Amino acid sequence: PTLPRFLTFLFVLVLNALAATSLGLLVSAATNSIKAATSLSPVVMVLMLLFGGYYVNAANIPAALRWVTHLSFVKFSFSALCVNEFQGLVIPCDPTAGTDCVRSGDRVLERLSFDGQPLHLIIAGEVVLVFLINLFAFTLLRRNMPRFQPVNAPLPRARTPATQKPELDSDQAEPDPVQ
Repeated sequence: PTLPRFLTFLFVLVLNALAATSLGLLVSAATNSIKAATSLSPVVMVLMLLFGGYYVNAANIPAALRWVTHLSFVKFSFSALCVNEFQGLVIPCDPTAGTDCVRSGDRVLERLSFDGQPLHLIIAGEVVLVFLINLFAFTLLRRNMPRFQPVNAPLPRARTPATQKPELDSDQAEPDPVQ
């Protein structure tokens, strides 16, 4: 555990929270009511979790659905955290543990199908995903925003005889309003 790995860990967690918040914004922008948004949000989150690589290994996902893993912010966060933690790690094993003892963090990454992925590209991928989610949410908000009739400046009113001030001669003084 070094300081750069710890700071990377914190950065990935903050990025994960930002991605989840952005996805919530996208779901709320895509729906017309609070009820629809609260019904759709769990479905979207379950999909993110299923295709995130934690519950189902990416190698076990059918080829026709693997593209969905690139839309899962959970996949980016989980793979970034795994690469940050396990890359180059040497794991001490108990000799009595049997043949299933994994001695290398790189072997762990291989089992998770995260081997060969540079950490900076995974983080950049999640940053791009967060940007695209926010851009799409902004586009939906602009498209779905209420339309109002433009407000025009009021036309000047013509003075009616009842609202007109009496014209004073130049030799008459203004009446004192305080009287």
